[in-house]
Amino acid sequence: MNIKQNMPVWVQPVELKEWPTQNIENKYLRYSLRIPQNWSKNPITSQNSFEVEHIYRGNSSGEFLLVNFMEQANPVHDLRNWVEAFISLTGLPLVFKQKLIHPPPGLLNWEYQGSCPTLTQRLECDETHLYQGLFQLADKPDLLRLYILLVRRKTLAWKISLSFLSACIPGTSAAMVAEKDHVRAGATYGYLQLF
Repeated sequence: MNIKQNMPVWVQPVELKEWPTQNIENKYLRYSLRIPQNWSKNPITSQNSFEVEHIYRGNSSGEFLLVNFMEQANPVHDLRNWVEAFISLTGLPLVFKQKLIHPPPGLLNWEYQGSCPTLTQRLECDETHLYQGLFQLADKPDLLRLYILLVRRKTLAWKISLSFLSACIPGTSAAMVAEKDHVRAGATYGYLQLF
């Protein structure tokens, strides 16, 4: 998992010259974090009876930040079902809508990294769950690294998904993945605040 300070590298704050970021904040969905400087700051918004979704687009196909928010999450239900149900139904951890990636990418590897008590404490929440994996774009040789963080505070729940072009191929050492991909995710997730 490449843990420092009892947290995976990809949820630790980092400033990278080669990966400049900009702050985004939304009081309605109660979050603040950073996205890459050259990504759109204006989210595409959609909602259904259960959740509201914000999509921030990157410059390349498959690059995005998705923030899903539920105001009435059931604290006794397993929050992981927000990801696991999609895997059971589609073989992918989230629904790749046409506005995200079309056709959907192929899953190369996917890992549930467990809960992170240190992150849970930092975010002042009741639970966190971390996932990450590697995908192959269907129509290009590009690989995508996808991270999903699930967070619940009482009945408020967030699913924050980040996808960007990976600098690593399958089989790359964990240390190299941490140095090339996970630190870039840390430039986003490391600055997450929930209100």
